[in-house]
Amino acid sequence: MPLQYTCAPLKDEGRCGKELRMGEKKILVVDDEKAILDLFKKAFTRFGYVVRTAESGEEASAPAPVSDPEVARLIALRSGDARRVHAELREMRTLSPTLAAQVISLLAWDEVTGWASRALAKAAPGITGQLVDRLLDPNEDFAIRRRIPRVLATCTTGRAYDGLMAALADKRFEVRYQSGRALARIHEQVPSLPVDSAAVYAAALKETRVDRSLWEVQQIIDEPEEGGASELAGGTPGVHANRRLEHVFTILSLVIPRAPLRIAYRGLLTHDAVLRGTSLEYLESVLPREIWESLRPFLDDTRPQATGGRPREEALENLMRSSQSIELNLQELRGQASED
Repeated sequence: MPLQYTCAPLKDEGRCGKELRMGEKKILVVDDEKAILDLFKKAFTRFGYVVRTAESGEEASAPAPVSDPEVARLIALRSGDARRVHAELREMRTLSPTLAAQVISLLAWDEVTGWASRALAKAAPGITGQLVDRLLDPNEDFAIRRRIPRVLATCTTGRAYDGLMAALADKRFEVRYQSGRALARIHEQVPSLPVDSAAVYAAALKETRVDRSLWEVQQIIDEPEEGGASELAGGTPGVHANRRLEHVFTILSLVIPRAPLRIAYRGLLTHDAVLRGTSLEYLESVLPREIWESLRPFLDDTRPQATGGRPREEALENLMRSSQSIELNLQELRGQASED
């Protein structure tokens, strides 16, 4: 059956043509005769239409070629094809705000989250605001929120640091946990960044004001990456480490010398009463009284009630001397765990 075409007459050709050009309307013309296609293309182009032609239904239904590189990238990132997404992220050199928003959303997709994280890390200084906004948005996907801190950990700026500090008050433990680790990484690289000690102590104190049952069972979904001096429990596979206790010590390392605090934490992981006692003595001497009293019930401190404890300098010296013994004890525990 031959196609029928209907063309409405234009009363004011000049004015109408101008309006169409301003609106840049688009039209698709389908016909199997090239001469007719050319005729309609010429006519519609005259009045400002962007004309696309096709000689068959299949050609007409095929996706139109994308001339805008950013739109093409966005289509690839939203394709749902992991390989295509990976290829696009691998080739990406810069991230515009529009593309960054989509790549942040990809953090929730387990199959591509690693690639998305690396792409975002490269662009983090320029998109810190977007990352922080979505980290702190309680309505954002939880998977995205708990993975953004790892990206921000690569951005050693005050803005990233402040955003992560704000996340320490989040309702979700894993958001707080990952944010604490990110803060420790940034602080390790840029110790000169100002730290709000009062806010850190308040965050640590809040973590200790939970029921013992919740303290013991606290779990996380995304296992942390190991490495760096900021890692408290690194190198202790097979040794049980309470996640909430680890988090408390991680954020305390922002305001208390990290090296002895790390030794004290690792001493608490041993099964040696003397080494644990040495760690507890140091913590009692260095922590603010309110935090120590709130944290102590979770440390299984079986020592008699303290009557003042050792002076801080003496407790520190005793702890540092015990460092090697603590590591040897943890090695024994790792060996026992591997045998089991």
